[in-house]
Amino acid sequence: MEYDDLGRPVAVTDKESSVTTYEYDALNRLVSITDATGATVKYSYDLRGNMLSLEDGEGNLTQFEYDKNNRLVKEIRPMGQETSYVYDGRGSLTEKIDAKNQKTVYTYNDADRLAQVQYYESSDWDNAVKTVLFTYDSLGNLLTYDDGVTSGTYTYDELYRKTNAAMDYGLFAKEFSYSYYKNGLKESYTGPDGVTYTYTYDNANQWVSMDIPGQGAITNNVFNWTRPILGDVPD
Repeated sequence: MEYDDLGRPVAVTDKESSVTTYEYDALNRLVSITDATGATVKYSYDLRGNMLSLEDGEGNLTQFEYDKNNRLVKEIRPMGQETSYVYDGRGSLTEKIDAKNQKTVYTYNDADRLAQVQYYESSDWDNAVKTVLFTYDSLGNLLTYDDGVTSGTYTYDELYRKTNAAMDYGLFAKEFSYSYYKNGLKESYTGPDGVTYTYTYDNANQWVSMDIPGQGAITNNVFNWTRPILGDVPD
């Protein structure tokens, strides 16, 4: 990889010796990326740093418009399809109308947390085809979710850690539970099948193993959280 005097990457060579180059404007904003075939992706910005346009390597142009508060209010795709956005006084998105003229309406509670999402077809903006409801506790933890088909109920302990998730999918239901050590690390996870996985850690709070009833344990020998040696850990 090659860098300029400001430490910005300006050229990247892959294992096949193909080079991709990057260009920036005077305000340190990325304005173009050119690959080994010569195809160039171009970006432009307004004076406030908002992206105004994106042109792909085939010349297809997408444009963006913003309000005085730098919020995206319109996106115009290469074929002229428009998506518009509306916000309330607190800056929360309240309405989206996509290129197919389908509307999505967002409603918030007094704490400005998303409480309801309603979806409308282009032919009828008076009757929602789907409504999703959310409730929260005083700290903003999700307590319930209901979209008319699937619903979920979540419980937490006194430290507001999730201890149970009960999901109802209409034709069937699933339940998940969690427990924790005193230091906050996850102690166990029980899935819908009733099998409980137990976690152990070393003195540095690094994950050491996960015990699976009747199957032994999965052990992390190198303390590499991104790539466990012997397996993946259930969430």
